[in-house]
Amino acid sequence: MAENQRTVRDNRVTIKLDRALGEAIESSLKSHPEWGMYSISEFVRRAVDREMDYRIRISGQKVLNIDIIPSDSLSDNRHRGL
Repeated sequence: MAENQRTVRDNRVTIKLDRALGEAIESSLKSHPEWGMYSISEFVRRAVDREMDYRIRISGQKVLNIDIIPSDSLSDNRHRGL
């Protein structure tokens, strides 16, 4: 029963970071209290949230907008002086 209660109460996923990355994040957070983040987990949550927002915004956008002209149309335009 205790294990079942834990599952219901704790609806989170564990993510592991390389120790060096975790230490770099922690050091940056301590050096920049103006960021308003005080834990590695809060930093990671915000970073993932921003990345997801970014991916959703760009998912419908095209990288390039190029009109493809068939080669036979190109030769027709050359004959017309276009």
